Amino acid sequence: MSPDPKDTDPDDPRPTMPADSDCCGTGCEPCVFDLYDRDLAAWKRRRLGAGSGAGSSVDPAAAPLDQQEFRPFVAARVHLSPPGPHAHPRSLVSLVEFDDLSSARLGPSLTGPAAIGAPGNRHVWLRPSLGDPSRQYTPFWWPGPDGRPRVYLYCKTAPESAMSRGIAAAGAGTALPLRGVSATPSSLCLSPNKFQRVTLLAAGSGIAACLQILSSILLNDRDDTMLDLVWAVRDDQAEIVALPALLDILAAMSEYVTLRPHLVVSSVPLAESGAGPAPDPGHGRLGRIFRSVTRGQRLDQDLLLGQGPVARMLGLAAAKRPALTRGREAAFLCGPATFTREMRRVLVDVAGWPAEQVEEAN
Repeated sequence: MSPDPKDTDPDDPRPTMPADSDCCGTGCEPCVFDLYDRDLAAWKRRRLGAGSGAGSSVDPAAAPLDQQEFRPFVAARVHLSPPGPHAHPRSLVSLVEFDDLSSARLGPSLTGPAAIGAPGNRHVWLRPSLGDPSRQYTPFWWPGPDGRPRVYLYCKTAPESAMSRGIAAAGAGTALPLRGVSATPSSLCLSPNKFQRVTLLAAGSGIAACLQILSSILLNDRDDTMLDLVWAVRDDQAEIVALPALLDILAAMSEYVTLRPHLVVSSVPLAESGAGPAPDPGHGRLGRIFRSVTRGQRLDQDLLLGQGPVARMLGLAAAKRPALTRGREAAFLCGPATFTREMRRVLVDVAGWPAEQVEEAN
């Protein structure tokens, strides 16, 4: 079969794949194969444009995400935290699921083993409908029941905002405009097994950045990095339990022996506060997913470095960290600026971590 004439355009030849010997194997960022993936994706976008004249039909959702132009992607499912006594008072909490976003569309080094060497967290921009304001979210991915990777956006939005209304009105089959991918610069390159141990501290929707890192490491069979996750939420019912799809993902991740997840809930269950019965559905699963569930306490210096069970299991204090792991550990802080600044102070100024091994991964 003769090649497509567009593939042999002398003015825009197809990028040449590097030979295996062109890669030095030391985890360079970017690797020559990352550059090839980038150039190939850009070349394919140009070829799509060359074939989109009169008489042609190009599905815009089949093209990679564009840095400037919003393109519609079909949401497979939209999971909403339902209204009620346990609803988050300041946010609509939702999980938007896509099954037609491949790694090529999200850009090189976003999904699969290549994501370990990504220079920083990847972000996409979501606009509920044309004309509405857009907002940046951190996508993460996990295999669905059929083994195919799904891409998710964990969203917390103001209840009366255009974004909340757009997400709440969306459903399976709704086309949501996306653009991207952008990256937050990072000084820590997570090549496989570069660190013996990685600690992830998240607050609220900062969990999305942690899940992006976790999926990259856990889904890489060559990476044995030990992982500690501590997620702080205001209300586990509204932010976790009400989203069964998120529970399923967390449960699947917790089955990996290299991950130790912990949950910190600042609010007290209703039964304990005297305001009625505590929520029951899903809470039994939390105890099976997380190594510990701490209630009525904030994620702070006392919880991380004190005498409680979380501090004992994490062993973040200098006196508790084995000498062999020092220099081979990293911490990623994911959440609001006030949270990441406080966590950096605790780890660097109090626990004695080297500043260059503590990264804000938002």
